[in-house]
Amino acid sequence: MQVNIRVTPDTVALNHAVAQWWLTLSKQAIQSKGGFYVALAGGSTPRALYEMLSQPPYCDSVDWPNVHIYFGDERSVPLDHVDSNYRMAHAALLSKVAIPEQNIHPIHTNTADMEGSAEHYESVLQSTIALKSQDIPCFDLILLGMGDDGHTASLFPDTSILKEKTKLVAPVFVEKLNTWRVSLTYPVINKAKQVAIVVAGEAKADKLYEIFVAQSKVNPIEQINPDGILIWYLDTAAATRLPSAIINNTSMAG
Repeated sequence: MQVNIRVTPDTVALNHAVAQWWLTLSKQAIQSKGGFYVALAGGSTPRALYEMLSQPPYCDSVDWPNVHIYFGDERSVPLDHVDSNYRMAHAALLSKVAIPEQNIHPIHTNTADMEGSAEHYESVLQSTIALKSQDIPCFDLILLGMGDDGHTASLFPDTSILKEKTKLVAPVFVEKLNTWRVSLTYPVINKAKQVAIVVAGEAKADKLYEIFVAQSKVNPIEQINPDGILIWYLDTAAATRLPSAIINNTSMAG
């Protein structure tokens, strides 16, 4: 695995860097195989990125009809609920660009059968994305964020999904939030060609220190070890506790 750390002065520059990477990867994927397959992150951090992608120059430069959208996780709410990751992405990006409806694949969690929801989404992945070894779909790009507790997607500390080795999508009950979610698992995330973890704000600085300096290995996000390339996109505030030696060494062996 190749790991890169890229630090930008502020969140605007951060989003421009990720948007430019999206543009580059999408062009490469569409030229080589006719489609760009990407899983979106939820939560509050990526909203500004999606809004940026929906505006010039990016909205005019991406071949949107050949982009295929998936989701890293979803909350147990209807798709039109204020807490829905799909609703956020649809409002910020998907409704504003020319992506065909059949290319957008939300996780349907408006059901009491969360296991069935996860199984259905796994079948969607396997039937629409090119498979790698062990019949695992290979995303061109998976976007992730990081919570203050070191979780990513809905891979929370001390939850059963962290031990999942065979399922590509699984339900998870997050006790501290008293709610169910559905999430991609490590096996499918770690088969991706590119994984981008986008982290902004000083509130994340201590956790990044724990990951890169203390190397605690106790945070779920530390188990993101893709076959392809992992890029951490940080703003200066998030990277404030990282030694310059780590920041300057932007290609580290994983």
